[in-house]
Amino acid sequence: MAATSKVHHTQLQDLPKSVTNRFKKGGLRSGEPPRSSIQAQEMLLEFRLSHAKRPSRAELI
Repeated sequence: MAATSKVHHTQLQDLPKSVTNRFKKGGLRSGEPPRSSIQAQEMLLEFRLSHAKRPSRAELI
């Protein structure tokens, strides 16, 4: 998949502040610590990869 996917490189500073805050916010359970910038950047990368457009059969040919 990596060879055919278009990955858009995004940094946290490229996003609106509200989105950045959502990535940096702590976990779902109260009392969990906030995420570090590195953890937030990793989450962003995982999100981008999971939502990357997959090529159609026509694009692969």
